[in-house]
Amino acid sequence: MPKDDTQEIKTEMLMLAYLCIKGENGLNKQVEILDRFDLNDIQIAKICGAAVQSVRNARGRKKKVKLSDKQKTKGVRTDGT
Repeated sequence: MPKDDTQEIKTEMLMLAYLCIKGENGLNKQVEILDRFDLNDIQIAKICGAAVQSVRNARGRKKKVKLSDKQKTKGVRTDGT
């Protein structure tokens, strides 16, 4: 029985994703990298060897950091005046 093309692509993508995070320490950074592959929480958790809720928490922390960065620059003029 021949392999399904979508399954083969998925397997290759998961292997590539794993190789991309192999040297990274910290779940936050790993999730940030794997988000570029459009993987769901379960797939990211499997690749990272973490719980699904931990992946969700890492995504939540990333969003909070982006929001706080926007608040820091709010009202700050960059034109030198």
